[in-house]
Amino acid sequence: MPQATWPQFPCFPRPADFAPLPHGKLFAGVYFLYKGDQIVYIGQSVDCHEREREHKSKGKYLFDRVVGWECARYTDRVRVEAVLCLLLSPRHNQALRLRKRKDGNWVELGRRVVEEEGEA
Repeated sequence: MPQATWPQFPCFPRPADFAPLPHGKLFAGVYFLYKGDQIVYIGQSVDCHEREREHKSKGKYLFDRVVGWECARYTDRVRVEAVLCLLLSPRHNQALRLRKRKDGNWVELGRRVVEEEGEA
């Protein structure tokens, strides 16, 4: 990746694992908005198609393609999104605010994980 060194963690998705979002089926995972060869936004959703439509309708981000990494588990999607945002610093992602939970896991503040803990 031209933006940064890709993380080399076991079981961590690599660019070769990404594919265009499949049409006609629900796609939960992490999605990447590209402009040319640059990742301009990284997000996660239980319905990546809907998020792509929302981004297009708002016209806020200029992008010419979307690829994704399929992942059903919410906590895995949030972790992958957070790590990649911190490492790659896409132009349209806001700075992530992270904190370490008592169980040792890192969570992004303001996300559903924190709300479930009663801290939102």
